[in-house]
Amino acid sequence: MWPMNLDAKVQKIIQWRESFCTLPDKFFFELVRIYLGEVKTPYNKQKLAEEIGAFLRKKETRESIVKFIDSTDIKILTAIKFLNEPDVEKLEKFFSSSIQQGEFYSAVASLEERLLIFSVRGKNSEKNLIKINPYLEDDLSGLLNLQNLISPENAKKFPERRLKISSELLAVFICYISSHPDICKNNGELKKKAASDLAEIFQENFNKEFFETLFKALKNLHLVQEDSEGKGFFVDWQKLELFSNLTFGNQSAYICAACTGSFSRSMILSSAEIFFKTLSFLKQEVYTRQKILQIAFLLKDKNSRYSENSFSRFSRIVAFGSSAENFCVDSNFLDAMLDCAIALGIVDSVSEGENEFVCVNQIFEEKKSQGSLSIDAGFSVTVLPGFLLSELVPLIKFLCPKKCDTAAVFEITRQSVLKAFDFEMTKEQISAILKKYSHYEIPQNLLVSLDEWADSYDSAALYKGYVLKIRPENSIVIEKKLSSYIIEILSPGIFLMNFSSDEQAKNCVARLGLDFVGNVKSAKKTAPALGFPEIDFDSKILSCPSEIFSTENSMALGSKKEVSKILEDFKNQLENISASAEQKEGLVDRIKRRVVLSSDQLRPESVKFELTEASGMNFTGKLRVLESALQNEDLVELEMSTTKEILIGVPRAVVKNQILFLVCKNPETNSVEEYEVSIALISKVKKIRSSASFLNLIAKES
Repeated sequence: MWPMNLDAKVQKIIQWRESFCTLPDKFFFELVRIYLGEVKTPYNKQKLAEEIGAFLRKKETRESIVKFIDSTDIKILTAIKFLNEPDVEKLEKFFSSSIQQGEFYSAVASLEERLLIFSVRGKNSEKNLIKINPYLEDDLSGLLNLQNLISPENAKKFPERRLKISSELLAVFICYISSHPDICKNNGELKKKAASDLAEIFQENFNKEFFETLFKALKNLHLVQEDSEGKGFFVDWQKLELFSNLTFGNQSAYICAACTGSFSRSMILSSAEIFFKTLSFLKQEVYTRQKILQIAFLLKDKNSRYSENSFSRFSRIVAFGSSAENFCVDSNFLDAMLDCAIALGIVDSVSEGENEFVCVNQIFEEKKSQGSLSIDAGFSVTVLPGFLLSELVPLIKFLCPKKCDTAAVFEITRQSVLKAFDFEMTKEQISAILKKYSHYEIPQNLLVSLDEWADSYDSAALYKGYVLKIRPENSIVIEKKLSSYIIEILSPGIFLMNFSSDEQAKNCVARLGLDFVGNVKSAKKTAPALGFPEIDFDSKILSCPSEIFSTENSMALGSKKEVSKILEDFKNQLENISASAEQKEGLVDRIKRRVVLSSDQLRPESVKFELTEASGMNFTGKLRVLESALQNEDLVELEMSTTKEILIGVPRAVVKNQILFLVCKNPETNSVEEYEVSIALISKVKKIRSSASFLNLIAKES
């Protein structure tokens, strides 16, 4: 532990020095030879670490290090700066869609070899966390901003789409489902009759896959449920009303999350939240799909870094994990949700070459209620755009869909109104809703028809539930003490009750001091519907100007032309130095690796030549590289001659100079696999230089 009053930067430098001293000897002395020259005995590791620190304190040293940084370096350094406690595994997942695995490992090893990063053991984990060298933090601070990772693309022209999800479309579709319980087959495919009906309603805009995707989402959200007696599907109006109270953006996020499959409630909630936050962050800018995945990663990671007060109660309830292991699921989810969002018109997409460009559609923007409707004498209801789903839900309980285009057209029929009465609506409620949104008087013949249909409906009723029969003189006691359980007074002394269980019925009757006799054959059981937590977007999560935009007071990167000239100058200077061919080859390799920062480092005696790459017919060279990697537990990158497959892993054994056993980790599944590889079939082998950052990876693979 350090003294409490020790400067934060001093603490970081001490931490870097301790980390440097604990590097594996081979890697430690290689770095010392590169930057300080040949190590003289006796030596002291602490003293050598201090000398490296003094070397880094020189402005010209730091300027050269920064000048040699390339675009891949900048991206990885930026991710290290902004991710919460990054290790190799988390970084690998973050860049899995944009940087090839072999290139990524080589880049991280190069950054460590060039003293830009170091690794320390995490306080509460066995992982080696990667940090930026404190000597270079100030020089890099202005260069490392989120624009390096998630900057928007130039404007693109997206294909126009007529069929897009909206409150009106949702209302029309749900209205159709409520009166057509046999809409789908068991596999979710629309039946021919339903497809024909919907094609007539939506006309040229109809798309079968669109509505099957939407139905799947409604079903997985339990807004539409399958009847237990096999009579098709029904709308859960209680749950739908709760859902309709969400903002349209929230509704869209839940629908996209539910499109991906039938998962647990917590999985859908957490996926919907990260998707909503991601789409909210995009703000109709154009991004590639890869960048959107990285934005989601950053938002999720920031969620774990900020205090609880920075996030909604929902965030704290769901508390989805921030570990790299858990993110794999969310990354796949987000990819699938993007596909659903594109299919439903929430997001626009266009492909150019290998890139897919994505932009959030304007329909994702929130809107205020401004809808109105008109009713003609033939009971046709035209619903104009502008309604919220929460306003449409009461309407569709008594309407029958006829057409959906710019405006939605419904019809009021005897059957649709009787259906509404089944949902416990009254004729007064129906007429009040129509009057609320209509600019004109309700047609008199419609009001007359509502009266007639209500009288017809009330002429007979079929109930199912608990019936309590008592002496008429005790009715007042029942009505006072059990009023909340009474569904209907069937006649004096006979009550239809909504007890949820036999036990509840017995207890209630017992409290009245009455004897209970007889068995109940069936009972209506109801449970309160679980709601949908509202999702908020905290604009402060990724909106600090210093995080997004470049700032001053930072060293300049070198242009490709400038860097190329510097490296070429070093090679020219090498021509005038007396050294063996192997020493010169080793120094040239250092120059290529950008670890030579000044001509003072062109010391032949500091070179211990090591073969790190071999290809083609050089079987002996390939074997030497593999045996060296096996001895030092180094990562190797193999290119197979037959399949052109690239394998990255740690050699575990070489059998009879013919067969290599290679342990590889799949970054997507986080699983470890062992391959048996014929050395003769390896077209190229490259050793990735030892790096302490990989120690946790090697330990896992062991």
